[in-house]
Amino acid sequence: MKTKSTIILNILNVLPRFFLLSLVVSMAIGEEVTYLMRSTRALLSGDAYTAVADDAYTLFYNPAALGRNGLAGIGLYPINPSIGLTNPLAHLDSFTSLPDTPEGMVESAMGIPLYLHVGAAPALKFGPFALGFFYNLHLNMMTQNATHPTMAIDYHQDRGFIMGYAHSFGTGGVRQKDGSRTTGHRTSVGVAVKKLNRQALQEDFPVFGPKLYNAIMNGEGGITNIRENLGYSKGEAWGWDAGVEHVISANWYQLAGAISLLDISDTEFKVTEGTEVPSLPMIMSAGVSWKQNFKIIDYTLSLDVRPILQTMDLMRKVHIGLDIGLPLLRCFGGVSEGYLSYGVSIKVWPVTIMLGLYGVEVGTNYGEEDASRAVIYISLLDFSFKG
Repeated sequence: MKTKSTIILNILNVLPRFFLLSLVVSMAIGEEVTYLMRSTRALLSGDAYTAVADDAYTLFYNPAALGRNGLAGIGLYPINPSIGLTNPLAHLDSFTSLPDTPEGMVESAMGIPLYLHVGAAPALKFGPFALGFFYNLHLNMMTQNATHPTMAIDYHQDRGFIMGYAHSFGTGGVRQKDGSRTTGHRTSVGVAVKKLNRQALQEDFPVFGPKLYNAIMNGEGGITNIRENLGYSKGEAWGWDAGVEHVISANWYQLAGAISLLDISDTEFKVTEGTEVPSLPMIMSAGVSWKQNFKIIDYTLSLDVRPILQTMDLMRKVHIGLDIGLPLLRCFGGVSEGYLSYGVSIKVWPVTIMLGLYGVEVGTNYGEEDASRAVIYISLLDFSFKG
């Protein structure tokens, strides 16, 4: 039986290995970090999910986490839509009394990051294998510069499939029929491949400039012609992901450390219509998680550093999450890039409903521009069991 001092030494041994790579140059370059798909549960827990990743979105965080299913674990998530939008409570004054003139409406929307997301990620897990399909509509719009108003538009619509496999050494931390986990050590290495089609429009437009005006005036064919005149493009691509996870599991705790590399060497799109489709940049993540299960109540503490390879303020890479489970109810909280996230989940089979609020950084530097968002997720007929 391991002593507490041995456990502490294990923790101290794991942490530096996973976070040493995060100490890179911290000069800001970039606005919001975007991903192919995000788990609602993760977003409400500070998006600290690399060493957790045990829902329908596993392959979008770390394919090595499939090793937790062992050889006989099955999980099915057939219907799971999610909707995200700008938190209306954060800009209540601006939305309650909109002016009648275009100039007045532009002034009211100045500096407000407008956001819309619609998505779904049905998935099947069969032991160390997983297959999933995805759809993601993402729209970001923000008007800036009161003197010469400019509208920044970041729109993309992705759909496709993803499949992955994890090979494990050891058997620790594998879920059993009663919800417990096997004890011992396990190291898993996972890979995933995805095929996706993307429709995108990403550009800054002067609100009263000729390009936006001409696109609208010349768009006689409706919204299709308008978006083509603005630079709308389509493309298709194959992408690759990989990850590694090590788990130390005992009767009263589970410690996990993980590293994942998503969109290896960048996922570049072959343009099929238009001129340019924004690529998916390679993102490296490192995370640790600590879990305890007391039957009636369980909790998970998690910490991520991400994206490691991008040069930005170090504090923008820090994600901390807490997930507490009670009968029929889960509560989430966390801090991502310095902004709070929180929410709840209620599960009465066959329905799971999850909702909450979270913040993201849409500026360049740490703490520069908070975008507060609301999200709701519904899962129908999902189930999992250990055969």
